[in-house]
Amino acid sequence: MKFKIVQHFEKSLIEKIISFMHESESIYNKTPTTKEAYSNLLNLYFNKESVFIIVQDEKDALLACASISTDKNYSEIGFLGHYHIPINLSNRPIVKKVFFEAINDYCLEQKTFILIGPINFNTWLSNRFIYPVPEKIQYWEPNNPSQYPEDFMDEGFEIDKKYFSYFLPNTSEMEVMKPVVT
Repeated sequence: MKFKIVQHFEKSLIEKIISFMHESESIYNKTPTTKEAYSNLLNLYFNKESVFIIVQDEKDALLACASISTDKNYSEIGFLGHYHIPINLSNRPIVKKVFFEAINDYCLEQKTFILIGPINFNTWLSNRFIYPVPEKIQYWEPNNPSQYPEDFMDEGFEIDKKYFSYFLPNTSEMEVMKPVVT
């Protein structure tokens, strides 16, 4: 296994990463993010302070990917997003170990000491994980396998915020929402 740092100008690799993310997400999500959506958002937000870290096998097939973005004014803080390690990968624990070592090495090289994630540039592209993963996920919720938040916590990440959604099957339950008093 080998890892590589990919810049946005490496168009052929970015296209390969987009396909990989779509295929990886298709394993656990019935309606995965389209390749076009990934491409459009990467074109909007992926900049010179952003890289993808990828892990490949000896035949150059992708095994894992994630983006790391920084702001030139706050380079000590990085944002980890577009996290994908297929949940059906036979050697997933080994790939995950190599992957997080590569992420750590890159961050240390860049003097990025605080890493926040997942941040995928946009709320609709999973800027958070659901954990624990419920049986039924509402359409507006991020859709992730339980392995993803567990991967982050195994690597020392901590939960920063917790959110919940409440589905109202009809308007008779609206009394749970109190009016704002000004």
